[in-house]
Amino acid sequence: MTAASTRIRLSRPADVLGMVPYLVGFHPDESIVALLLKSGTVVLTMRVNMPPPEEATKLAADIAALCDQHGADALVIIGYSVHAEPSRELLMALANQLHSYALKDLLYTDGHRWWSLMCTATCCPADGEPYDPSSSSVAAEAVYAGLGVRADRRALESEVSGPPDEDRDGLHRLAQQESVTLHRSNLPARCALMRTLVESGLASADPVDDSTCARMAVLATDVRVRDVAWSMISWEQGEHHLRLWARVVSRITAPFEAAPLCLMGFCAWVCGHGAMMNCCIERVLEIDPTYSMGQLLDKISRAALPPTVWDEFVVKCP
Repeated sequence: MTAASTRIRLSRPADVLGMVPYLVGFHPDESIVALLLKSGTVVLTMRVNMPPPEEATKLAADIAALCDQHGADALVIIGYSVHAEPSRELLMALANQLHSYALKDLLYTDGHRWWSLMCTATCCPADGEPYDPSSSSVAAEAVYAGLGVRADRRALESEVSGPPDEDRDGLHRLAQQESVTLHRSNLPARCALMRTLVESGLASADPVDDSTCARMAVLATDVRVRDVAWSMISWEQGEHHLRLWARVVSRITAPFEAAPLCLMGFCAWVCGHGAMMNCCIERVLEIDPTYSMGQLLDKISRAALPPTVWDEFVVKCP
């Protein structure tokens, strides 16, 4: 999210539930979501797969660490699951262990109805409050602000899974041909070519073609050339870089996938798309667990570092 230009007021639980998919990038299911607040503003959204109740202590410690790191002074915790009893048990355990933080609400939803586990008044019926996150006024505000959402995390994962099976053989041959041609060039020429391809890709309104995707992916196998593209990424043009590298990822096959995935994941981080960043990280570490940029992105994600870190680094190291 571009928080500087998007402000949406949430005043009731249904508003929170309507906004969460736009904060995490997809409609969560079987998940715990924690909204970390500072002076009434969401500063971080954390989502994890729904753990069993016996893992509440570890999850509470993770949430508390993030609260301390980001100076959060309040929390909203939401459990998404069709399994009511273990989810409620986990939520109550989290509330008990996070008592030192102001818990604004503790919500459980089965995807169709929500319950506030903190509410003891008659305003919250025993059979829950029905809601539709996709048709809420908050969702409409988010869409108007240009925020997108996928149906679920699997839809997000498909965006980093590469080309369809029927295209893979042809795209693999194309990349191999580009590899033979490009390795005849010296390093300065390849660095210059990468810069030119990125600049022209950003300037074009149309997606880059398959030959350009292959050329960029092959060039990025040399970390010195990859880092030329990496150094060009900025917050101001982050979304444009993200679209460019997402296109490359969608049209490239092994063994040229790791670098484009990392560049896409880095762009996602800079743009605030944490779920997409994590999907890229997971795929890179599955392809090559030793790839250093993948390991770096994983550390950034686990530490929940804000994208402003990159802007500060770029300013200090022009």
